Amino acid sequence: MKKILIILLFYPFFGYGQFEIKGIIINNQDQTPLPGANVFLANSTKGTQTNSNGTFSLKNVPPGKFNLVVSYIGFETLVLSIQAEIAKSYRINLVPGNNALDAVTIKAHRKKDLYWQDNVDFFSKNFIGQSENAIQCKLVNPEVLYFENAPEKFTARAQEPVIIENRGLGYKLKFQLDEYSLNKEKHRIFYSGHVVYESLIPNNEKEEKRWVENRHKAYYGSIMHFMRSLYQRQLFEEGFLLKKIVKRYVPRKDTLLVALPGDSTVYITTKFFNKSNLPQQTLTYKEIIDSTLSTRGHPLLKFDDLLEITYVNEAEPYTYFRSRKKANDVYKTAPQVSTIKLLKPNVTVESDGQYFDAEGIHYQGYWSWELVAEDLPIDYTP
Repeated sequence: MKKILIILLFYPFFGYGQFEIKGIIINNQDQTPLPGANVFLANSTKGTQTNSNGTFSLKNVPPGKFNLVVSYIGFETLVLSIQAEIAKSYRINLVPGNNALDAVTIKAHRKKDLYWQDNVDFFSKNFIGQSENAIQCKLVNPEVLYFENAPEKFTARAQEPVIIENRGLGYKLKFQLDEYSLNKEKHRIFYSGHVVYESLIPNNEKEEKRWVENRHKAYYGSIMHFMRSLYQRQLFEEGFLLKKIVKRYVPRKDTLLVALPGDSTVYITTKFFNKSNLPQQTLTYKEIIDSTLSTRGHPLLKFDDLLEITYVNEAEPYTYFRSRKKANDVYKTAPQVSTIKLLKPNVTVESDGQYFDAEGIHYQGYWSWELVAEDLPIDYTP
């Protein structure tokens, strides 16, 4: 079991609304400072490196819960859950890792792999995505990636942060990829890790304006927008309609049992599934949270089976339609529809749109198609 020593030094905080997170990073073996260690708040634009004395400071941090990530070459990465408004100074001891041999083995294996570039392309398509913004993304350092491409499963690993330049939204992403896998039979993608964003410098005013517009478009209807709307109890007002979908076994092969809000239960032929024929009802905020354990500042998600979420203010793009339809299908405008399923209990939603445990929700539909190219930092505001 890993042992990491963290000493918290409390100090008075003066100010309102924005906070400072500071501390020092120490080598656990000899208690010497670690200059050049990477320190950032996961999924945000707040990141820095320790100075020559091993100290760091992240300023202008909004209130809320964050994962503080600390990494240094040759050491175990530390992820620490923090509350920004609780003023502390951190003394963090990093433990040396034993992955040097692993890195050499991976590098040697990668050079021998004749299909490595094909794997890079496949990974990019199923990690960065296939959207309009994904087309404008560049995988800067593919050489850090190592792949295993089995008949049933595709996996990727990286010993260093994966760097992606997104010229569609105007960000550079440094993604510390802990795990990536794609189930080929079910086409289910799972990845975990921590990312920090850096704003790119636009070439001109036209590009800057385009980034503002693209970020705005990427935000509305996104998971972040949904979670923020849920936190504010403004789901319907923000354009989200919710339905509960319950799948049950029924004798006929081509049917699904779909339970709808209220007393409605209908059989629907899967070959001709038309959502426009369903009763136009929507669940409320109170029907998808735990009324017993939730508080005003910390709502906890609680629902069974699948929750279908329709964003009615924007149609699904043609690129999404084409990715899941046959070549001869005719494109028809339709709202963006996603489904989510709780994998873990007590998933807590924060005001900035984050939710914890981050691996507690499984996505299908439109949100599962919107991959890294459509992600925005959690400190983004439209």
